[in-house]
This record gives sequence, structure tokens and C-alpha cells, in this order.
Amino acid sequence: MVKGKRHDMGRLPELWLAPATPGQPELPHLFHYQPALMFECLLQYRDVRAELIHSNEAIYTAWLPESDEELAIDWSVPAVTAISHDRLESSPREAIRPYGKPLHLTPQQMDQAQSDLIDYLVGQETLRLFYNPYLKWYSKLGEEREEFLQRVFDEMRTRLQPQLKELARRLQLQVEQLREQPLPEDLPAEMAEELDGVRRQLISALENKMDALIMSGADPAQPSLQMAHDTPIPHEIQGVKQELDQIEQEIFDDLHALLTEHLTRARECEEYEIRLQPTDIKILRRALLWIPVMTSAEAQDGPQLDDRGSEEKGDGASD
Repeated sequence: MVKGKRHDMGRLPELWLAPATPGQPELPHLFHYQPALMFECLLQYRDVRAELIHSNEAIYTAWLPESDEELAIDWSVPAVTAISHDRLESSPREAIRPYGKPLHLTPQQMDQAQSDLIDYLVGQETLRLFYNPYLKWYSKLGEEREEFLQRVFDEMRTRLQPQLKELARRLQLQVEQLREQPLPEDLPAEMAEELDGVRRQLISALENKMDALIMSGADPAQPSLQMAHDTPIPHEIQGVKQELDQIEQEIFDDLHALLTEHLTRARECEEYEIRLQPTDIKILRRALLWIPVMTSAEAQDGPQLDDRGSEEKGDGASD
């Protein structure tokens, strides 16, 4: 109770916010207590599709209007942006001026303030996740967008492996058929051996390049890469070279289409919001919170006096 003025709080608990810096209590002519409402809440986010249950404790504050006619609380403007429990004290600091006006706060007004807070939280508080519609995957709690995309991409590459292996198998069958094709029968033995060596060199070069590309999962965004050769290709096996170029282009095209489809699906990332229902909000504690604020210039000239002319003492505690 402030001497000469009653703060009618009923059974409402009162707490005092400790100054943010150690120097504030040493400046009583600069700081005084101002009333605010404080609600400590347990928010429970639940979502079956995301398979998520998450609880979070939070403290919400709002300034108490000076007018007694109507208690209109604006919960969108916090009195204090962040409060730790170690700053909540059970008694005021003697060096900080008390609130110098009578204060009346009924249980009905607190109930209305609580109802307004719940409505505000239902409309504003959300838990945001990320969602990939193809995999039907949701991000984990606290997982950043890039982390989620990388996890989706890794999964898509894993699922792509059977199709990549099938592409590699098809390549192997095609080049094996070329390797087994007979050379013209009327060629001298020495020339036939030389042509067979060139043919095998062409086939091996294509196999090595395409196997590496397929297994790496890299998208061949550029056109078919022409293989360089140190020696001219004899006209007797020009047909083999043309068939190898055709095989190379077909594999490139199929690989590009396959990877483009999967990469497009992997990049799909939507924001997914989990909202609160009124039943998801539990009020753990509600109290009148006294917050030290800067005193106006007019009030810094001398001590505050009550209506009996006595110097104010005390803190605004309940009877």
C-alpha cells in the first residue's frame, strides 16, 4: 500500500521487475514503478500431419491503462520485450519511486484481459515449419530452410539410385553390342587388329565418361560432349563412332530429364503454419507487474507527495 493511496488488487499476485542494469537502483530520482499486466503461459503446439507436439513457456506483458473506466489492453505492444525469471522479484527496490496514483484492478478485469490475450495468441502465435509436397516431409523443429532442402535433396538422390543404375545397365548393353559387332571380313589381319583396338578405345572412353556422370548424379546441362581423339578415326569404323555419339546423346537426354524432374520436386518447399487453439493455451501465472521506468522531467524536481502532503513511501503492494 502506498501511504495515503490504496491499491485494491484483491488476491492478485504482484511482482517487481528488477532493473535491467545495476546502475538503475542508484538513481531514484530518475526511475519509478509503472504498472503492467503479466501472464505466464504454456503454449502447446500439436499437429498430427507433422507428427509434432511441442510445448513452449512464454511471458506476455502489457501496460495497464491509467484510466479506470475501461481496461483496454493492447497485447500487441509488450511492456517488456523479454523477461527472464531471475528478474522477477517479490518486493520492490527501496531506491525506486513507487507508483503515485490509486490503482483498482478487479478479478473480472483480469479475466477479461486473459480472454483478450488468448484471442490475441490464437490469431498471432504460430509455429512455422517447411513442407515438401512430393515426399510429404515436414521440417524438424528449429530446422532452417536450407537444412531442410538439403535433407530432401539427399533423400531424392537416394530414391533416384535404382533409376540411375538402370540407365547405367542400359548403357552397358548398348556398348557391349557394338563391341561384339564383327569387322569387315576382307580386312587384312593386321588392319583388323588395329581397327578393333581403335573401336575398343572409343567404347571404353564413352563407358568411363557416362558411368562417372550417371553415378555422380550430376545434371548434364550442356549439350553432348564430343570426345577428343589423338588419331583420326578410320572410315571403316565411322559407323561405330556415329552409333556411340547417338548412344551418348540418348543417355544425356534421359539423364537430364530424370534429374530435372527429381531436382524440381526436391526444391518444392512450402511454409507450413501450426496455429494455436484456445485449449492449447494454459495460464500458469498472472500478476500485476511493476516495471521501473524513467520518471518525467516534471517529477524529477522533488519527492512525490500524496494527497495528505506526506512523502510517498512503500511500493504499490496490496494490503
